[in-house]
Parts: sequence; C-alpha cells; structure tokens
Amino acid sequence: MDDRITCCYSSPETMFLLLGNLLSTNYYFLVFSFNDNGGWVSRIVRLVRSHYNYFWDFEENNGGFTETHNNTPGWEYGTSTYAGAHSGTKIWATGLDTNYGYDAIYDLISPQTNPLSPGSYLTFWHRYYFEGTTIFFDGGFVQISTDGGTNWNTITPVGGYPCISSSGIGTIPIYGGQQLTWTQASFDLSAYANQRVKIKWAFRSDYSLSYQGWFIDDVFIGVPTKGIADNLLTARSSGDRSFQNYSVYRFPIADEGTPANWNLIQTGVTDTTYLDTTFGTQPGGKYKWAVIANYSGSLQSNAIISNHLGKLAKPQNVVATKVGTTVQLSWTADPGADYYVIYAASDPYGTFTVLDYENTTSYTISAPLAKQFFKIASADGTMPIAKEIEPPAKSKK
Repeated sequence: MDDRITCCYSSPETMFLLLGNLLSTNYYFLVFSFNDNGGWVSRIVRLVRSHYNYFWDFEENNGGFTETHNNTPGWEYGTSTYAGAHSGTKIWATGLDTNYGYDAIYDLISPQTNPLSPGSYLTFWHRYYFEGTTIFFDGGFVQISTDGGTNWNTITPVGGYPCISSSGIGTIPIYGGQQLTWTQASFDLSAYANQRVKIKWAFRSDYSLSYQGWFIDDVFIGVPTKGIADNLLTARSSGDRSFQNYSVYRFPIADEGTPANWNLIQTGVTDTTYLDTTFGTQPGGKYKWAVIANYSGSLQSNAIISNHLGKLAKPQNVVATKVGTTVQLSWTADPGADYYVIYAASDPYGTFTVLDYENTTSYTISAPLAKQFFKIASADGTMPIAKEIEPPAKSKK
C-alpha cells in the first residue's frame, strides 16, 4: 500500500487526477481548468476518504508485518513445504519448514491501520499442527492494540476458539490441536470502529514436544463487500471471488444474536447437506444452525439461520393432584420442548391415547374418570389444535 497519485491530461478543458492507494483521511488538490480564451482558473478540491480496506496475500513482500521471538525459529516469511499456501506460494509461519521451539513466545504483528470503518472484520486463512489432541499444550490466539502496540487485548473469532489450553501456557481459549486444511477465521471488529489498530498473532508452547506450527495467509481487514472482493481479493483465475466451501455452526437459540458464542461444528463442507452427528450429545434445550459460505480472498457470506430444533428429554417430576372434582397435572419444564403431549389410559400397562396438548407445565382435567393414568411427553414445533375433550360416558342404570 502506497500514496501514489498519478496525473493525466484527459481533455483540452480539464486536468484530471487519478488516485492510487491513499492512506490519509483528507486530501486537498489544486485543479486547473482552461477556458476558450486560453486563460485558466484554479480551485482547491477536498477529497475525503470514507473507509479503508487492507489485504495482504504476501506474494510480493511480507506485507510490512514484524515479528518477535524468544527462541528459534520464530515467525518466518516465505514458502513452506510443510503447509503450502492458501493462495499463491508465500505465507507467514512459526517456522516455514522447521518445528516451533519449546517454551516459545512468538508474536507476528501487522502494520497499523487507519481508523476502521463501522462493520469492519479481520479475516485470514490458516492451518496448524500443535501438540495435543484432548489436552492442548501449545496453541495460538489473536490480539488487537489501539495504541500502537503498547497494550494488547485478546479478541475472539466468530464461533469462538475451538480449544482451552492446559496450564502450561495458561488456561486460555486458543487455536489448539490440529487443523490440517486451510480454513478461514473471522473476527468482528465493530467495537473498534474509528480507531487505528494493530493485529497480533500470538503463539505459545510449553517445555516439551514440538510440531509443525501455525501458518497464516490472505489477511483482510475492512468491510467485506462484493465490490471489495472484485477489486482487492483473490480468485486469480477469474478476477472475481470464487466459492470455496461452507462452515456450519450450532448454538442455543438464546445466542442467535451473539455469533461469538456459536460453536463451529464443521468447516470445509462442500455439499449442500450436512448431518450433525453430535447433536445427540448436547444438553437439553432449543438449538439452531447457521451456515456461512467461504470465498477466496478471505471473504465470507452473511450467516443463513435454520429453524430451531429441540433436544427433548422426558419431563420430570410429573404429579397428579386432586383439586375438588378436577385433577391437576404438573411437571418440570423441559428446556427443549415447545409444547407437551398429555396421554391417558385406564390401564398403566395398556395403550395410552392422546388426551390433549399443553404449552405450559400444568394441565387440568375437569372430568376425570374414576381410575385413570397419565403420561407427559415433550414435543417441538407447532402445537396442534387442542383436542375437543368429550365428557366420560355415563353408566347405565
């Protein structure tokens, strides 16, 4: 990114300015206009740049990124036979073809941006191979600074970090374990609108065992729009962005408005159907799923949200109480239920039939039989129209 301003003579009347990659907010230009008598007039024109987008694919150079490390190899720029690249051939890595060191403190820091526009995101593509499969000893996380790098705060990706590190590097959320395909990470920077920021990729390891490490490519900071995709990002064969794959998230319905709390359950999905095989292990409650399309050049679509589905459990603490001439049923709420089905039978070992439907945790039977047994089941979806209950048949004398 530079401050090039190119001037060209476009017509006999006017001198035009073609603007390159401008990094300031305000510019003033002296524009000359020529009249028919051979004279000229001038005026000052102010250009205000409304927002900035930054993209580094690291093909021409290292992007102006800097790094610090306490032992070798530290963050390195170049080509890697370990990981290749997401696009092109050049990347940043915690050792291009060498495993990271023990007790590593490796920091990779971006150049400082101009004030971010509202709606800005940080996205990048990465892959990693760290120590640990169920206990995570080594890993990485991302931080942001708004004061030129003096102070840093950890930021959380959309969907959250996948792991919690062991006490060896502090019990913190991290990218841990192994992710052996290039995958996009996305961070919402809306909270940093109108501030200049630096981004840090922080890697930490403990005192033993080391592996390939963390590989970073195609970093984007800005407002991800289709126009930006056309002009700044990759898809080198067509000049436009290209679809890569889908990422699938699951979350309790209460977290629909908080993408940072979504659980990333699968990335790299190329089919238009996905079977969530881990849903059965979730605690009871109501859940939704989100699908985000990933494109080349570190772009993502908006999330498409599914309908909700309840993880149902058998209602507990079902109690029948006689109240005057009625029977009052009550039970403990199932967090996954939209409504309940009330069943009745005259024989506890016989066939239970649907008595009615209820969307609260109590139900009153106004004309119970002399002997009757009840069963409550959780259900999700739209509650059917209530059954019309017939009074019990009178016995013949």
